[in-house]
Amino acid sequence: MASGASKTGKIHEKWDIEKIKDKPIWMFHGDRDTVVPYANAKESADLIAQINPQFKFTSFEGATHKSMKLPFETEELYTWILSQSLPENK
Repeated sequence: MASGASKTGKIHEKWDIEKIKDKPIWMFHGDRDTVVPYANAKESADLIAQINPQFKFTSFEGATHKSMKLPFETEELYTWILSQSLPENK
């Protein structure tokens, strides 16, 4: 996997986030999401950011869980994904 994008998220305590410490990941979350609360996503984003300098987090103001198609409507996401590549030795 060269990169990843997540439109909502919370890290489960059993997940080993060390496995993604060197992967470009971009997480998106709406600040009005009540299905996966924003606070949970922000906490997860802060944990990932501590170990992964390539991690990006974007918050959509006023966006709910159902409106999280927003990241996939931006050209910037696709440009970013296509700019990623696997290391030569992988």
